[in-house]
Amino acid sequence: MRLALVGGLGFGQRRKPYSLAAELQLAYAEMPFNDGVILLGDNLYGDASPTRGLVRLFAGLTERGVPFYAVLGEQDSIGDLRDAEIKSPLFNMMGRRYYSQTFRDGLVELFVLDSNTLSSGAGQSLQGDSVQLDWLRTQLAESRATWKVVAIHQPVYSTVRGDTAGSDLAHLLEPLFTSYGVTLVLQGHDRVYERLVPRAGVVYVTCGNATSVARGGLGPGDAMRSAGNDRTTGFATVEFSSDSCKIVAYDALDNAVDEAAIPRAQTLVSAPR
Repeated sequence: MRLALVGGLGFGQRRKPYSLAAELQLAYAEMPFNDGVILLGDNLYGDASPTRGLVRLFAGLTERGVPFYAVLGEQDSIGDLRDAEIKSPLFNMMGRRYYSQTFRDGLVELFVLDSNTLSSGAGQSLQGDSVQLDWLRTQLAESRATWKVVAIHQPVYSTVRGDTAGSDLAHLLEPLFTSYGVTLVLQGHDRVYERLVPRAGVVYVTCGNATSVARGGLGPGDAMRSAGNDRTTGFATVEFSSDSCKIVAYDALDNAVDEAAIPRAQTLVSAPR
């Protein structure tokens, strides 16, 4: 089972992501990701009309039955964009700003969150969005998936210079991740690729450099970071079997810039309710 990861698509800006679409087509021809493409937020800019353009842009994948699953970024929550995305058949959000998707008879369960209402930076208290948090706690506790994966826009942890948005998210979410056996957290927002050293058994991966990159955004020699790319645009893939998980990150020329095996997290015996 294989998924592609794309963050910061930014469709609707003058810099349109045609090169990314071509890169995905090349990657798909070599190693198909028929289970889907996860869009890690900041998918659209401006107004809701670009959804039609996106359908045309990715027709080479959607015509082969490849589904897309969207995460909301802060750009996606401006004006009418949020409603347009959660209702769009392309984004498979089922009318919800946070949702879960199960793959391959429970091999993987993906929990898609809306970070826009979880961070105090979005005008919320430190308690965040209690309804969303209660939903996540219940869904994680009930999940019997072999691999539990979370997708969120704003990073819970990051080594990008000046990024402090995740402090509230870590306070709210990390106890749930570690208690209920989340293995992998997929993040967007920052215009880089980075994979962090596992923290309490959870691996945090940021992939937000689909169409632009924060050159030099990763400081040198950070002990939290296992790998990173702040020089080119790119995307990543993650594949699962019953006993293994592997992530591969690509640059703008489809060269692999990171490849790693990810161990499955363990669920604590007494998880907080």
